[in-house]
Amino acid sequence: MGAIACPYCDLLHATRPHPPRGKAQCLRCGGALFLPEPRGNDAALAATVAAIIAFAVANGAALMSMSELGQVASTTLAGSAVRMWAQGSEPTAALVAICAIVAPAAYLALMMATLLAIRRDPAPRWAGVTARWAEAIHPWAMPEVMLLGTLVAYVKISELADASPGLGMYATAAVSALIAAIGSSFNPASLWARIEWVR
Repeated sequence: MGAIACPYCDLLHATRPHPPRGKAQCLRCGGALFLPEPRGNDAALAATVAAIIAFAVANGAALMSMSELGQVASTTLAGSAVRMWAQGSEPTAALVAICAIVAPAAYLALMMATLLAIRRDPAPRWAGVTARWAEAIHPWAMPEVMLLGTLVAYVKISELADASPGLGMYATAAVSALIAAIGSSFNPASLWARIEWVR
């Protein structure tokens, strides 16, 4: 029997066996407690694997292609950042690279390491470190902002030339949805309950 802290008021509660999908509330403030589940993060692991695959496609495939007078041009996510840098928009290029490429890649890698580590019993102590880093990086992982900017550019370009969305745009949308799914399905209580702490 372990202990679990209320995320709202920090009151410690003793953990007891509970029915599957059971719910618990804090005795002091009534806030919802995250109960540890034996396989509580399987959905988060599946979403992370799918997000890594979609992220690889989003970075390798063209976001959109544009054709005019028989000339066809296309660009990838990294290519758009490189072109912004070459055209003198260094701060914008750096933000695009960080928020659309570096931060999502780091977040997905840290989440994958964490979710694979907690499948061991007991989980290694470093799983807590990777989980904290993933939580710190998560606000910077903003593929949805890049997707919104790409859609705005697509609408504007469509008025001037024949533009069509590429596989990279659909993959970026999938990454945005899957990162949200990871955040909603990840059960931190299962993580902290399985870590091997120094006694």
